[in-house]
Amino acid sequence: MKFLLMLIGLSLWFWPWGNLSEAGMPKVAGKTLTTFYQNWVIYKQSVRFLVNREKMITVSDYCGDDPSPTSQGHARCEAIRVLSKVDMSKLDSRKTIGGKNPGAVLCDQYLGGKVVYGTDRFRTQKTFCQFADQSMVANDTLIIYGVNHGKK
Repeated sequence: MKFLLMLIGLSLWFWPWGNLSEAGMPKVAGKTLTTFYQNWVIYKQSVRFLVNREKMITVSDYCGDDPSPTSQGHARCEAIRVLSKVDMSKLDSRKTIGGKNPGAVLCDQYLGGKVVYGTDRFRTQKTFCQFADQSMVANDTLIIYGVNHGKK
């Protein structure tokens, strides 16, 4: 019994989620971060993404998290440029029949990107849209920005 309790204590000490708050946000020195980096394995290579929870963006780390047309990331990354033009209202709902990811459909059929799959260290899977310049944006980011533009 003592061994079991020690094993549980060690597993909690080394548990990989130990640096996450209740909301799943990373914490440093007791403060919750809203912007952080996260690695996803895509085609057997680790790819680093910038995650900004306030702006609801997950994008290639070198793109930055500012989707405004005057930002540096806008000039160098297709993944940022598409955020200003993606629109869910233009998506034909018949194309998402059968549980297709609307972000993946937007990527593939409307934005000229390629849908790629990533896995994180917890074996969670996520889909991304990869563009000709190799920049990537998470498909859920496309959905969020697409819905917002569709309301305008």
